[in-house]
Amino acid sequence: MRTYTERRLFNKYWGWYEAPHDVEHAAIANFFSYDRCEAEGFRRTESLTSIIDLSRPIQAIWNDMRANFIRKQIEQGERRGVTVQRGWVPAFYDLYHDFCRRMGIGRAAYDSLEGHGILFTSWYEGALIGGGGGF
Repeated sequence: MRTYTERRLFNKYWGWYEAPHDVEHAAIANFFSYDRCEAEGFRRTESLTSIIDLSRPIQAIWNDMRANFIRKQIEQGERRGVTVQRGWVPAFYDLYHDFCRRMGIGRAAYDSLEGHGILFTSWYEGALIGGGGGF
Protein backbone atom coordinates (compact mmCIF):
# COMPACT_ATOMS: atom_id res chain seq x y z
CA MET A 1 0.00 0.00 0.00
CA ARG A 2 1.43 3.37 -0.95
CA THR A 3 0.39 6.85 0.04
CA TYR A 4 1.85 9.97 -1.49
CA THR A 5 0.97 13.37 -0.07
CA GLU A 6 1.71 16.66 -1.77
CA ARG A 7 2.31 19.48 0.69
CA ARG A 8 3.07 23.15 0.27
CA LEU A 9 6.65 22.81 1.48
CA PHE A 10 7.54 19.19 0.72
CA ASN A 11 6.10 15.91 -0.47
CA LYS A 12 5.95 12.92 1.87
CA TYR A 13 5.66 9.23 0.96
CA TRP A 14 4.45 6.40 3.20
CA GLY A 15 5.22 2.85 2.07
CA TRP A 16 3.46 0.00 3.86
CA TYR A 17 4.90 -3.53 3.66
CA GLU A 18 7.65 -2.63 1.23
CA ALA A 19 11.42 -2.41 1.45
CA PRO A 20 13.00 1.06 1.62
CA HIS A 21 13.79 2.60 -1.76
CA ASP A 22 14.25 6.02 -3.32
CA VAL A 23 11.00 7.78 -4.14
CA GLU A 24 11.09 10.38 -6.89
CA HIS A 25 9.71 13.81 -5.91
CA ALA A 26 9.46 12.93 -2.20
CA ALA A 27 11.38 14.93 0.39
CA ILE A 28 10.59 12.37 3.09
CA ALA A 29 9.86 8.65 2.76
CA ASN A 30 8.66 6.44 5.62
CA PHE A 31 8.42 2.67 5.20
CA PHE A 32 6.51 0.49 7.65
CA SER A 33 7.31 -3.20 7.71
CA TYR A 34 7.50 -6.18 10.02
CA ASP A 35 10.76 -7.16 8.31
CA ARG A 36 14.11 -5.89 9.58
CA CYS A 37 15.20 -4.02 6.45
CA GLU A 38 18.54 -2.28 6.14
CA ALA A 39 19.15 -0.04 3.13
CA GLU A 40 21.83 2.49 2.33
CA GLY A 41 20.63 6.03 2.91
CA PHE A 42 17.83 4.94 5.26
CA ARG A 43 17.67 4.74 9.04
CA ARG A 44 15.66 1.98 10.72
CA THR A 45 13.75 2.70 13.89
CA GLU A 46 11.47 0.50 15.93
CA SER A 47 8.25 1.67 17.52
CA LEU A 48 5.33 0.32 19.47
CA THR A 49 1.83 -0.45 18.32
CA SER A 50 -0.93 0.77 20.60
CA ILE A 51 -3.55 -1.72 21.71
CA ILE A 52 -6.70 -0.11 23.01
CA ASP A 53 -9.32 -1.98 25.04
CA LEU A 54 -12.46 -0.56 23.45
CA SER A 55 -14.77 -2.24 25.97
CA ARG A 56 -13.79 0.38 28.58
CA PRO A 57 -15.67 3.67 29.07
CA ILE A 58 -14.70 6.26 26.45
CA GLN A 59 -13.31 8.74 28.99
CA ALA A 60 -10.99 6.09 30.49
CA ILE A 61 -9.75 5.19 27.01
CA TRP A 62 -9.18 8.84 26.13
CA ASN A 63 -7.34 9.58 29.40
CA ASP A 64 -4.91 6.68 28.84
CA MET A 65 -3.90 7.74 25.32
CA ARG A 66 -0.66 9.49 24.48
CA ALA A 67 -1.84 13.08 24.07
CA ASN A 68 0.74 14.18 21.54
CA PHE A 69 0.37 11.23 19.21
CA ILE A 70 -2.78 9.12 19.30
CA ARG A 71 -5.12 11.86 20.51
CA LYS A 72 -3.74 14.23 17.90
CA GLN A 73 -4.36 11.70 15.11
CA ILE A 74 -7.90 10.99 16.30
CA GLU A 75 -8.72 14.68 16.57
CA GLN A 76 -7.31 15.30 13.09
CA GLY A 77 -9.48 12.51 11.68
CA GLU A 78 -12.56 13.91 13.43
CA ARG A 79 -11.90 17.39 12.01
CA ARG A 80 -11.57 15.91 8.53
CA GLY A 81 -14.83 13.97 8.82
CA VAL A 82 -13.59 10.42 9.45
CA THR A 83 -16.07 8.36 11.48
CA VAL A 84 -15.78 4.93 13.11
CA GLN A 85 -18.52 2.32 13.33
CA ARG A 86 -18.70 -0.94 15.23
CA GLY A 87 -20.22 -3.97 13.55
CA TRP A 88 -19.84 -6.25 10.58
CA VAL A 89 -20.52 -4.80 7.14
CA PRO A 90 -20.29 -6.69 3.83
CA ALA A 91 -18.17 -3.89 2.31
CA PHE A 92 -15.38 -4.80 4.74
CA TYR A 93 -14.80 -8.14 3.03
CA ASP A 94 -14.03 -6.44 -0.30
CA LEU A 95 -11.49 -4.20 1.44
CA TYR A 96 -10.01 -7.17 3.32
CA HIS A 97 -9.88 -9.30 0.15
CA ASP A 98 -8.07 -6.52 -1.76
CA PHE A 99 -5.55 -6.07 1.07
CA CYS A 100 -4.79 -9.82 1.19
CA ARG A 101 -4.39 -9.95 -2.60
CA ARG A 102 -1.97 -6.99 -2.66
CA MET A 103 0.06 -8.41 0.24
CA GLY A 104 0.10 -11.93 -1.22
CA ILE A 105 -1.43 -13.52 1.88
CA GLY A 106 -4.31 -15.95 2.25
CA ARG A 107 -7.73 -14.83 3.35
CA ALA A 108 -10.60 -16.31 5.28
CA ALA A 109 -14.12 -16.50 3.88
CA TYR A 110 -16.33 -13.64 5.06
CA ASP A 111 -18.81 -15.96 6.76
CA SER A 112 -15.96 -17.45 8.82
CA LEU A 113 -15.01 -13.96 10.03
CA GLU A 114 -18.43 -12.43 10.66
CA GLY A 115 -19.65 -12.99 14.19
CA HIS A 116 -16.30 -14.28 15.48
CA GLY A 117 -15.01 -11.04 16.91
CA ILE A 118 -15.53 -7.29 16.93
CA LEU A 119 -15.03 -5.24 13.80
CA PHE A 120 -14.48 -1.48 13.73
CA THR A 121 -14.64 0.25 10.36
CA SER A 122 -13.57 3.76 9.43
CA TRP A 123 -15.52 5.82 6.93
CA TYR A 124 -14.92 9.02 4.99
CA GLU A 125 -17.62 10.75 2.95
CA GLY A 126 -19.72 7.60 3.01
CA ALA A 127 -16.92 5.32 1.78
CA LEU A 128 -15.25 2.54 3.77
CA ILE A 129 -11.56 3.40 4.13
CA GLY A 130 -10.35 0.91 6.75
CA GLY A 131 -11.27 -1.72 9.25
CA GLY A 132 -9.85 -3.87 11.96
CA GLY A 133 -10.74 -5.64 15.13
CA GLY A 134 -10.19 -8.58 17.33
CA PHE A 135 -10.98 -12.18 16.58
